[in-house]
Amino acid sequence: MPKITQQELATRLGVSRSTVAAALNPGSPIKLNEATRQRILKAAEQHHYRPDRYARVMRGGRSGLIGVLHFGGLLQVAAERATHAAQAVRREGYEVVAADLSWSTESLQTACASMLDARVEGVILSGLNLPASSQELRRLQTAGTPVVALSGNPLPWAPHFRADTRNAIARLTTHLLDLGHRRLALMTHITERKDEPGSYIWAGRERALGFEAALREAGGSLGPTFRRSMRPQGIITRVGLPRSPFDPFGPGIEGMRALLRQSPRPTALLCSNDEVAYGALSVCQEAGLSVPGELSLTGYDDTTLGRYCAVPLTTARQPNEAMAEAAVEALVAAIQHGTPPRPAKPRLFPCEILLRRSTAPPGE
Repeated sequence: MPKITQQELATRLGVSRSTVAAALNPGSPIKLNEATRQRILKAAEQHHYRPDRYARVMRGGRSGLIGVLHFGGLLQVAAERATHAAQAVRREGYEVVAADLSWSTESLQTACASMLDARVEGVILSGLNLPASSQELRRLQTAGTPVVALSGNPLPWAPHFRADTRNAIARLTTHLLDLGHRRLALMTHITERKDEPGSYIWAGRERALGFEAALREAGGSLGPTFRRSMRPQGIITRVGLPRSPFDPFGPGIEGMRALLRQSPRPTALLCSNDEVAYGALSVCQEAGLSVPGELSLTGYDDTTLGRYCAVPLTTARQPNEAMAEAAVEALVAAIQHGTPPRPAKPRLFPCEILLRRSTAPPGE
């Protein structure tokens, strides 16, 4: 079936082509009667009208496209952020071109090239967790394409919109301390390449800083193991990223098995996300270790899994929709003003702490 053009739509409806163009372009300065606009939109849908974006670029240099580079794989929180970002993009009158980098980290170069070939007007980096990729992403900056980072690792040349993870972990730590726990462990993703100092998973470092700050505020400290002491003590168990996007629980399982070999063991464990916490919980159940009786457990992200697992998880909820909308708003403003967004201090969004059955005073 041949594509219908704006001129053919105009002829069928008895209106001018400029009226059709205005109805189909949410950003058009031409004001239309709402009944006319809806009649045109309905006819366009019935006739399966699709804009010729290459012709649009040739006419005005605008593609009406915004790219989303998604690094979060199948994790629910990452999918939520990307979905909210895509919805906000469409509300602004743009369409989305997306690439999922969890399919192949080597495809970043191809993804950036595809974005530039499609003439995207801006790019959202959703959940960047590959610090070494920042050099490849500079291709977008060099091309003059506005870029914003939504959660994930920061880039020095792009605005960053993220949850205040450090504060959220500090509050979860304080909650456990207030319950009476004195041996606390943090299980988090902290990876750093020895041949590339400074390459790290940002979210893991933020969690470690929040954990340590809350311990010090309570008169405690970090160490490699627990000692005989009445003061609060903390240890950090480092876990890697999941080996497979289809099994996000592996790091929690491996990390919890390592913790069970320690003596004395922690009475409370904070996990970098709900998936890691679920992996740890499954090991506790296998070992006959009761949660929260012998071990209090917290997650992060407030996933559906964490709400409905055998022991619902105390966790922190990120304001994913608000973060995504703010990132898109800044990107669209940069596009419309013709200037790259300014990389000021990261814009932090507070998390909500949700207390559930997985935490209790030690020994209960």
